[in-house]
Amino acid sequence: ALGQNVFNYIENDDARRMTRVLAKARRGELHSGTVQYRIRHADGSWRHHEAVFKSFLQESRLGYVLLNLRDITARIDQEQQARERERQMNHFSRLSIAGEIAAAVAHEVNQPLCAAMNFFAGCRRRIDSGQGSMEELRHGLDMAQGELKRAARVISSVRNFTSKRPLQLKDVALKALISSTMDFIRMR
Repeated sequence: ALGQNVFNYIENDDARRMTRVLAKARRGELHSGTVQYRIRHADGSWRHHEAVFKSFLQESRLGYVLLNLRDITARIDQEQQARERERQMNHFSRLSIAGEIAAAVAHEVNQPLCAAMNFFAGCRRRIDSGQGSMEELRHGLDMAQGELKRAARVISSVRNFTSKRPLQLKDVALKALISSTMDFIRMR
């Protein structure tokens, strides 16, 4: 590598970022700092390096940049593994909680399904016997539909809670939050 431009070994996006930092140092806008970058190792793999620098470019008798370089690949790998373990633990925690409430969910889903079946059976008996007005039948079907929607909301809530996806923070209206948790609160 002697006589070679170090930027030939640095990952392209990181090289562009480092070029911008050096340009600021050259213009006197930046006097010191830390830059992380990926550099190609002799075996072809990418290593993570950190450069701590102090610019003496603005001092006419010096005119250089002092660099202290170190390989931080192990630290970056450990941090990435820790983040992955945290994501897995978060997922396992949600699954554990879901397991604890599985019986309650089954009961909560079973109630609206049984109610809907009863409403359907009542409508069928009225149709078969020739009794009951269209209004009564419509009312029974509406009630059954409402119960099925309630069961679907419970299932959807559990599926959203247990799905493996990254945590996403967002602003939510308090009333909507309370409303969305009511099915779980009723189970308790």
